[in-house]
Amino acid sequence: MQADQRAIDTARQRLRIPAVGLIIAGAINCLVSLLLLGLTVRGQFGSILGFIAIGLIFGAGLLIIAGASAIIRLQSYRIAVIGSIAAMFSVCFLIGPPMGIWAIIVLSSAEVQAAFAVKKSQLAAAGKQSNPSLVIAVIGIVIIILGLLAPIALMFVPAPGGPFYDKRGPVTRTGSYGSGSEAAPMKIGGLDMPFGTWNYVEYGPAGPALTDECAETLDLKPSELLAVNEAIQGAYKEYLELEAAHTDQQRVGDSVKVTITPFREQALPILEQLWANLDNVLDTQKQDIARRHLPLGRIFAVLEFEFGGPTVKFTFGKERGAYDYKITRDWPEDSGQRDGGRSGRALTVPPEYQRFWDEPATDK
Repeated sequence: MQADQRAIDTARQRLRIPAVGLIIAGAINCLVSLLLLGLTVRGQFGSILGFIAIGLIFGAGLLIIAGASAIIRLQSYRIAVIGSIAAMFSVCFLIGPPMGIWAIIVLSSAEVQAAFAVKKSQLAAAGKQSNPSLVIAVIGIVIIILGLLAPIALMFVPAPGGPFYDKRGPVTRTGSYGSGSEAAPMKIGGLDMPFGTWNYVEYGPAGPALTDECAETLDLKPSELLAVNEAIQGAYKEYLELEAAHTDQQRVGDSVKVTITPFREQALPILEQLWANLDNVLDTQKQDIARRHLPLGRIFAVLEFEFGGPTVKFTFGKERGAYDYKITRDWPEDSGQRDGGRSGRALTVPPEYQRFWDEPATDK
């Protein structure tokens, strides 16, 4: 018995430092995954990539912690080895891989393996069947699997910045316009209003900007892309100022109510000046391409608010980690247009509506 206890004590002594290192590496993995979760929910990290990374990093962190627990208890040799291997892929590369390799080397020795066998016999003789290391390891594996399945699950929810999904499936908004298709350009007050596609524009601190894919479609040189973005962002700022003057908004907690009265006549000079600025930058051929593919429809929310045409009532609330919304539009009688509006649920706030959500709460 004394020899068995000496073998156990010796094995624990040899594994003490790598076990502590594995705990640190596993904890860092879990903390990093929580940070990624926050970025993904805020839409600053792609949903699919975000949830895959969260699953893999957090699951690996739990496996590493499970391995460290098995080492400390000299219980579940296989889990100890699996956790040590997982540590080699830790995001904490300064601690995880060295500690994982160290643990594997020590675990491979005959003396340590014998100590695990002795401890297993002692636990069996004492009738102790609980194995927290196994429970943690199973949870970690399940989370990794869920992370790998995230792309399939996210096929049924909107990507950040993409279109809303209503209760019947992907919203096509106008005609066949959706996340992967492009509607025909329309005219507003005789001025061109092309739609482009959802991946033709992205939002940053300065406002909307064309993506590389859109710049390639329009065959823009770097200097032309810079000038086009400046023209769009200047028009966008004027448009928002005009929209704000016709907007009544109330926010209480996680509920937003917005009413926007018509302002199209006042907005038309903004669109006219924008095209004048763009035509000064683009040659004739690129002007024609821009009038068919430039994503002004999304930038100016024409698909919902129709460039200040109807009276829009927009309610928006966060519940159970997602956003319920309802949009109604009331057109002037002489417009000849009718729209009963729609409602649905979104995973994230699309960038074109972020300005409403960012407004501070108002007193009841």
